[in-house]
Amino acid sequence: MNTKTKGAWLALSLTVIGVLWACGSGAAAPDNYAGWTVGAAQDGYGTILRSIDSGNSWTRQGAGQIAAIDLAGVVAVDPYTAWVVGDSDGYAAIYHTADGGSTWIRKGSPAEIPDVDLNKVHASDDDNVWAVGASLTESVILNSSDGGATWTNRIPAGYEHAPLQGVSSPDRDTVWVTGGPLDGYPLILKSADAGLSWTRQSGGDVARPGYDHILGISAVDAETAWAIGGIDVSQGWFILKTTDGGDTWTMQTEGAHDGNEICAVDASTVWAASDSVISWSADGGATWGSHNSYEYTMGISAIDSREAWAVSCTWKGSIWHTTDGGLNWTVIEELSGETLPGLWTISFSSQPIPAYLVLESGDYDGDGRSEIAVFRPPTGLWAVRELGRTHFGRAGDIPVSGDYDGDGIAEVSVFRPSAGLWAIKEVTRLYFGDSNDLPVPADYDGDGCCDVAVMGKTNPRWEIRGITSVNFGNPGNHPVPGDYNGDGSAEIADFQPSSGLWMIRDITLCYFGKAGDIPVPGSYQWYGSTRSAGPFRDQIAVFRPSTALWAIRDYTRFNFGSGGDSPVRGNFLGNRLDNTAIFRPGSALWAVRGTTRAYFGRFGDMPATR
Repeated sequence: MNTKTKGAWLALSLTVIGVLWACGSGAAAPDNYAGWTVGAAQDGYGTILRSIDSGNSWTRQGAGQIAAIDLAGVVAVDPYTAWVVGDSDGYAAIYHTADGGSTWIRKGSPAEIPDVDLNKVHASDDDNVWAVGASLTESVILNSSDGGATWTNRIPAGYEHAPLQGVSSPDRDTVWVTGGPLDGYPLILKSADAGLSWTRQSGGDVARPGYDHILGISAVDAETAWAIGGIDVSQGWFILKTTDGGDTWTMQTEGAHDGNEICAVDASTVWAASDSVISWSADGGATWGSHNSYEYTMGISAIDSREAWAVSCTWKGSIWHTTDGGLNWTVIEELSGETLPGLWTISFSSQPIPAYLVLESGDYDGDGRSEIAVFRPPTGLWAVRELGRTHFGRAGDIPVSGDYDGDGIAEVSVFRPSAGLWAIKEVTRLYFGDSNDLPVPADYDGDGCCDVAVMGKTNPRWEIRGITSVNFGNPGNHPVPGDYNGDGSAEIADFQPSSGLWMIRDITLCYFGKAGDIPVPGSYQWYGSTRSAGPFRDQIAVFRPSTALWAIRDYTRFNFGSGGDSPVRGNFLGNRLDNTAIFRPGSALWAVRGTTRAYFGRFGDMPATR
């Protein structure tokens, strides 16, 4: 092993749970979102389900970590961080994860957390958390400003027995709490000083005759919020909106049965769940759309005007998902062949999981072979099988490993979109690009060193540091740089996921694959008269997740893996050719065709192999 590598890695053996990433010079589908839903206890512990592919598939979490209680509230702070609350088993249940749900840690203690059932939880960030609930003898507004290390009951005098149901906190100081009825109309409390003082709100339509309670509230900022409630004990529902900090609330729309939860994306876009209808508005409440759903649709979450999720807790649980603004919905009612338990709330992070992954090299010890490796975004952990692990980077960083100094070894490297930072371990730190760019490292000038480069997310601009700046491709395409002509330098190239169009600058424009395919270009075939002579070049290739089909242009087609696997390719044998491989999200299985099967990584990890 190279001495540089020996000093960087420590011995490691990892227990694995699961992963979902497509990697190599190709890229996973854009804008995958992570979320959680919670519900009734099943099989001896509370139900927590996690998705990292925008709700298309789900994995249950918390076995051996969550008590045998019903869970009622969840909030996703970011793709890896969430809070969950539920019933009491001596003291109110509050759980937290910072690693995508691999571990759930109970927060608080009987000394500071009362014996009450908690209904909802919200957090403006991972330090400032609010939860509301009640028992037969007391109500609570629990708050932590130190990430759950300590908790304080912020309930104001006179409301110690109020039935509390909803909470929303858009910033560190502002928090709304709802419930009711109390004194003949629904309860809305607001604090502008982090719970030190509270004001009950009654302006406008809050006290309209017949309005009984408010179960859900969602605040965009300190001035704008939406609320949903019920009329005369579940005889109908209503939605209210304020744009003046709650001084005045205006009725937006009404319907039958009870109103349960609301999710405001911004001042214009809002989604709502009532007992058997999902409703939405994209114009600030001027017009509304609706879709029938199962009885007791209790939770709703959305990231924009087109994509939303809802859950129900009727005779069986269900998860609803739309990507076209509510016109059509897919419904999941089972997990691993078992009926879902009743589900109460759902929350998706508004931040997408970094979806584009372009790696120039995955040979971390200079032996001429790619290693199985993962990057763990919440903690910046890099783990390389049979070599060890190191910490480099943090949540939100994108791995961009490559041989940046030409020594034959891939450097552990990250791109930080929020700052445009490129950090290459033991080599350099520099700023190039920003949050509107995708990292596309490759050897563009054939000098044997990986070059720092970015491609615009919303424009076709490619910027290669010190080499060129050029417009190429179309917004929304996947970057697929590679050496497609065997001259030793990478070409600028992209793949159009909707049509299978490949555009390789100065070489070709062709269709290969179809909508939904994942591009996986690589050096799969020998060229020239002898193997040692080469030349070596990347070939156009795709992986079809629905059927596990691998198709390599002008070479071969075969099936390897199963539906839903993530494709990986790399020079695992050290013969200068790429091997086809898959990663299986449900079991964290790595399978290299014809050679290796291994389990490595854990839920939420990103493969860092090329």
